[in-house]
Amino acid sequence: MADKKYLERKILNLIDEEAVIKLAADLIKFPSENPPGNLKEITDYVCNYLSENNIEYKIKEAEKGWPIIIAEMEGKEPGKTLILNGHLDVVPAGDKSKWEVEPFSGEVRGEYLHGRGASDMKAGAAGIIAAFKAASQLEDLPGKLILMLVPDEETGGHLGSGWIVKEEDFTADGCLIAEPSKQDPTIGQKGSCWLKLVTRGIPGHGSLSPAVKGNAILEMNRAVEALYQIWEEDWEMPKEIEEILEISKDYLRENKSTPGLERILDHVTVNVGIINGGDKVNKIPDYCEAEIDMRLPFGVKTEEILAWIKNKFKEEGIKAEIESLRWNSEANYTLPDEEIVRSVVNCAERFSGEKSRAMFQWASSDARYFREKGIATIQFGPAELDGIHSYNEKVKVKEVKDYAKMYGAIIVDFLAQ
Repeated sequence: MADKKYLERKILNLIDEEAVIKLAADLIKFPSENPPGNLKEITDYVCNYLSENNIEYKIKEAEKGWPIIIAEMEGKEPGKTLILNGHLDVVPAGDKSKWEVEPFSGEVRGEYLHGRGASDMKAGAAGIIAAFKAASQLEDLPGKLILMLVPDEETGGHLGSGWIVKEEDFTADGCLIAEPSKQDPTIGQKGSCWLKLVTRGIPGHGSLSPAVKGNAILEMNRAVEALYQIWEEDWEMPKEIEEILEISKDYLRENKSTPGLERILDHVTVNVGIINGGDKVNKIPDYCEAEIDMRLPFGVKTEEILAWIKNKFKEEGIKAEIESLRWNSEANYTLPDEEIVRSVVNCAERFSGEKSRAMFQWASSDARYFREKGIATIQFGPAELDGIHSYNEKVKVKEVKDYAKMYGAIIVDFLAQ
């Protein structure tokens, strides 16, 4: 087997920094918003890019119109298997008049690359594509490397990573997802429990309210107020994550200005995102529905949350129907002593000269699908974290270049151990 330092020098020399910026900018120019999820043009572009660089690939689809790109390379010597995963869909740009730079321009202005998906996560996707391309030119790299570019992450991943991991029965020793993280990679995500509440009433003339009862919207108000009380509940966390949980809380204390924000990591969060009820202002509404986004801390199961809600509604005499929505998952994590975590943290520190801390994340991602298969998974990618899913999303040009190089180094460090 070739010397690891030699392989690293070789792969770094093969990564063209300016080409990575062009690739990232080109990806941003495709409006791969999800919903609706039209990924044909961006998929065709990536496939052409791979073909032009003599990289064989295949396309798999859970449903027509949701393409998954998979490229694989095997070294001459057996070894570990590493998956490089990224999603090509982005959240909608929203009101384009509120963007300082056109959201699908891929424009470099000053030290930043601008546009929807710049941080989440087309810069990261460009980096792993470039690193895979460089690795494909190394004849003496052992093991197996899989590039997996997926759709549907922004709406749950069921037609992307969630489907392909089961369909292909993937096994691997590690998975690196190029999701935004900056210097501190994430090794765990909270679970999610999305619900719809429905309350029903008795229609009547608006002039009779509140003397006449049966207003479905008022009943929904009671249900929402009761539901938010779950934020005050304490839950027991697994002992093995106590240290990493405290590191993650320290990060929030140090980097966020909201007092007590660190509680989001070990408490159930609740967001009422949508409420619809009634059909006329002078009519007592007989129907109301609300969609709820709840995020579950580590070790807390969905059935525990549903039992708590049902019991609370029963205690307070609230009549509300509870329906599960599409996006539900359990909290999941990879322990910091896994080889892929050590490789990422070591490379991050070596390239930046700064401390890198693997920590937990309060949102959800495709990482859970790989962890469900027993694959140690970490997220690490360039980003301006405050702009993700907002207007004026951007990422530093230097970071895009640096992370592409680090992905190359991580590939060598992990596979050539």
